[in-house]
Amino acid sequence: MEIPKILCIVVSTFALQASSQGITISGTVTDSAGSGIADATVGLAVAGISTTSGSGGTFALVRSTGVRNMPEHPASVSAFSAGEEIRFTVAERAAVQIDVYSMSGRLVSVALDRTLARGAYSLCPAAYGVRSGVYFVKVAISEWTIAFRMTLFGLSAVESGLRTLGDAASRPLARKAAVSDTLVAAKCGYNTFKTFVSSYTLSNQVCTLSGPGACMRTDCTNPVFVTSDPNGGWSNGGYYVHNNMWNSASYQCAETLHACSFHSWYVVANMNNSNGDGAVKTYPNVHKDYSNVAISSFNTITSTFAEASPHDGIYDVAYDIWTNGVATAGCTEFMIWNENYKQVPGGSLAASVTLGGRAYNVYKTSSNGYIAFVPTAVFTSGTVDILEIFKWTMSKGWLPANSTLGQIDFGVEIVSTNGANATFKCTDFSITGN
Repeated sequence: MEIPKILCIVVSTFALQASSQGITISGTVTDSAGSGIADATVGLAVAGISTTSGSGGTFALVRSTGVRNMPEHPASVSAFSAGEEIRFTVAERAAVQIDVYSMSGRLVSVALDRTLARGAYSLCPAAYGVRSGVYFVKVAISEWTIAFRMTLFGLSAVESGLRTLGDAASRPLARKAAVSDTLVAAKCGYNTFKTFVSSYTLSNQVCTLSGPGACMRTDCTNPVFVTSDPNGGWSNGGYYVHNNMWNSASYQCAETLHACSFHSWYVVANMNNSNGDGAVKTYPNVHKDYSNVAISSFNTITSTFAEASPHDGIYDVAYDIWTNGVATAGCTEFMIWNENYKQVPGGSLAASVTLGGRAYNVYKTSSNGYIAFVPTAVFTSGTVDILEIFKWTMSKGWLPANSTLGQIDFGVEIVSTNGANATFKCTDFSITGN
């Protein structure tokens, strides 16, 4: 088994310079032993610029255009997240567009696109079909663009969309738009993040919000919730992170959940398959409940994830989705595997299909109570179009057209860790549905 490298970021300089020079960040990407790592992706997450480390792990990241101090301009703006709302000011009549993107860089909603008079405003993305989750928000006011990360918890009572907060003439307007950015280093899915607050502005630029793509993920290093309770769990951001040792009572199992947020958590598990029955013993996961909403009422159901596993033992990393009830008689359980290590799906092979650009072998039971989509190629991060999978299954006659959605889970089914401690990480997760 290949031992994953732990990347560290050693930044030798961090300089904000004039427009002619731009921003220059230079440093070295090293592993835990201090050895330089070549060919690692290094980038600024919000600005969406990246480079590759060279020999010895050295890199120089330069943004040479569109970076300057904002001048004393009558159309200066400010924008930021305030709880469930986006608050912004317009110094003079201007075109305003607010776009909401998933963490993978996919446009989720154009929440606002209109011309507004001078004033201060508040906008609630939930009023425009954006559900709970973690997003990037891009606010463009006239020629100025500001981007920031925002978490929606689905708890806001604001349903009116755009609101006027008052005449901006009665309050000072920001003369400079500060952007918090994150320096990312990644290789083979193992990474660490280090955050810089860089008081530069993005002018006349459209931000690339997806950063360096699949490498943009975070490890949980300072957990705020820890449990070894077989049924222990934690509600966070409209999701539930669950230790879920549902089938462990008859076996010798240990499992501890460490969570920083619903999209950043890990478990340390220890169990074996000494009796050879191949039973799944635990399914630590993050999930969202839907209370049997009609699937036909959705226009979109997608989910983005990233994970890392030890490549030892027996397990599969997978979505577990319940329709027409949750683990009750007459329900249908969907499993969408993304990684399989020596595990075998239930049922028998029923079809092969390509959905969302990925090829799957589909297994199911004769009653259609269990349907598993097993990819022909492992993917440890990405976005899954769950609604597309539902519609294809309905077209096969395996799922009734009037079916309801009960719960969407993402986690790992663990059979064995070969009797040693093993760590399974979730480093990104969100669900988008409207």
